[in-house]
Amino acid sequence: MSTAVSETPRTDRAAHTSPYRLSFLGILRAEVLKFRTLVSSWVLMIVTIALMAGMAAMAAWSVNFMTSASQSVSQDPAAAEGGAEMQASLSGNVHDLAVMTPTAGATLGFIVVGAMAVMILSTEFGTKSIISTFTAAPRRWAVYVAKALVISVFSALVALISAVVSYPLTQLILSDDDAHFDFTDSGYWTCVLGLLVVFVLTSWMGLGLAALLRNSAGRSWSWWWCCSCCRWCGPS
Repeated sequence: MSTAVSETPRTDRAAHTSPYRLSFLGILRAEVLKFRTLVSSWVLMIVTIALMAGMAAMAAWSVNFMTSASQSVSQDPAAAEGGAEMQASLSGNVHDLAVMTPTAGATLGFIVVGAMAVMILSTEFGTKSIISTFTAAPRRWAVYVAKALVISVFSALVALISAVVSYPLTQLILSDDDAHFDFTDSGYWTCVLGLLVVFVLTSWMGLGLAALLRNSAGRSWSWWWCCSCCRWCGPS
């Protein structure tokens, strides 16, 4: 007695499957989600805007002090000639000084923005979570570009919100009629645009330092060295 064993042919399904590749939009969504869920990013954003508004208020008080000092000197008979020259030279620059007051906290702001850019990448290198990131997205340039886009939007928002919030604050403090300016003033928006560009470029510099230097101490010292050079080489 014989039994016939029938074998069913097997289909090779593995030959028809293709590996899943994460697109750039998927990488960008992942980076946005990681940045949005970080509490430190929102805390730094609020603190930076508040500090920049405070420095804008101090700059407005400085403009008031200079204008009041020039007026008091011009009314002094002993220094009438020198005071008149001082007031004449300052009267043409009051508006130029006033439009820069809402962006007076740029020095403090770009340090915080740069430090935030360093933290975005250095935390992943420190916790070794960058390994899983590069495993899911082998194209490393796409990961770096996505992080650069996220930190660029963050930096631009900090610059824009701080300048807009500081505008009404400085207008309340400025006492001289020549110092007041409209919200649509071209000089004011030129300063805002410059602040936005500086913040974005600073964030790129911080992200680049974090990508090049894998040591946390090296990243920190390099960042402070770059900030010191920017302050020393900048206009006084």
